[in-house]
Amino acid sequence: MPLYHPDAYALDVLTDYLSEGKQAPLYTTLVEDKQLTSNVRMFNFSSELAGEAQLSVRAFRDTDLDEVLLGVEEALARFAAARALGRHLWAQHGSPGQARNPPRRWKGTARA
Repeated sequence: MPLYHPDAYALDVLTDYLSEGKQAPLYTTLVEDKQLTSNVRMFNFSSELAGEAQLSVRAFRDTDLDEVLLGVEEALARFAAARALGRHLWAQHGSPGQARNPPRRWKGTARA
């Protein structure tokens, strides 16, 4: 996603939501439910012309990586089916236009 593209900020929020904290869909599925790893990280790297979203999972020793892939797909399918992102963000940060506690990446972020 190009830097300062209107959707770049939404992608930042989405990657944080999917991976950060013990309630994150990727964490609950891969770490708690399936016990395939001890940590999940996801990032959005915006750049001038294009960007990159990256998911990082280091599986436990002797874990079949196909199982990790299936776990990621399951977590994303659960997330898509739940349609919970908007409700979660509103509960944590206020309704649109009323962000009480903006996520850390929102702080100090300004469009050019």
